[in-house]
Amino acid sequence: MKDVMVDLMKDAELQKKAKNLAAFVSKLIPEINASPKDQKQRKLKAEAIDEKGVIEEAKALLAKEFQAQISVYDEEDPKKYDPKARASTSKPYRPAIYIE
Repeated sequence: MKDVMVDLMKDAELQKKAKNLAAFVSKLIPEINASPKDQKQRKLKAEAIDEKGVIEEAKALLAKEFQAQISVYDEEDPKKYDPKARASTSKPYRPAIYIE
């Protein structure tokens, strides 16, 4: 945990969110450690994934399959519609989804 936080605190934007980041990292590390080794390797090879972009690309298919209007927001978008505060539960590879 300490090594991860030291590395993350090198980023000026993340420094502003240190308190929330520490809580997030403390939950994420056990989850990562519990993942199968092959899954960890795949995620390391994939590097960063534009999750919003992936969902945006699938938006038409999702709208058709669920017969619903689909809206996609960044977690920190001040204009996002999120009455159940689901954005705060999102994690890498696990975007938050709110269905109404």
